[in-house]
Amino acid sequence: PSSNMIQNGGFKGWIDDLPSYWGRDDSDGTLTQDTTAAQGFSGGTALKWVQAASDAANSIVQDVFGIAPWRDGTEFNGVSFRAKVKTAAASFVRAEIRDSAGASTYGSYHTGGGGWEELTVSVRTGDDFSSGPLYVGLDVATVGSDSTFWADRVEAFGEQFCPGFSGKPDSVMWAA
Repeated sequence: PSSNMIQNGGFKGWIDDLPSYWGRDDSDGTLTQDTTAAQGFSGGTALKWVQAASDAANSIVQDVFGIAPWRDGTEFNGVSFRAKVKTAAASFVRAEIRDSAGASTYGSYHTGGGGWEELTVSVRTGDDFSSGPLYVGLDVATVGSDSTFWADRVEAFGEQFCPGFSGKPDSVMWAA
């Protein structure tokens, strides 16, 4: 895979109430930087998202098209996104990749067991992918009760997928 395309994937830089380089679809939910060592996956900082039961579904995303590796003539034809996420609420947060037309591809939801899980999603963009934006991030659902999640170590990579790539991680053919 390519080098990590995400900027501020450890949520260390913030501007007002958003992590630097990140945007979100709606203002529902409260985002903060959690510097409690126990909350960061690697013992540092993490994004903390508190969603009230009445809050609308939302996403926190970053446009990686401008720094995507296929723009420099390399052979990548897809992107994979992954994030470490911790929550006790099942079906609350999942990985997302959204194209310029607004169509999203989602990974599985966090199971809600209260521990850290790696959420992933991959898409084949095509060999001639040439227009942005291309958003990667976390999709946040409304689960009917107040819920919280933490995210850390967020990464996105350009990938070389085989022609029959079906969207499942086990069908990935890594670039040499």
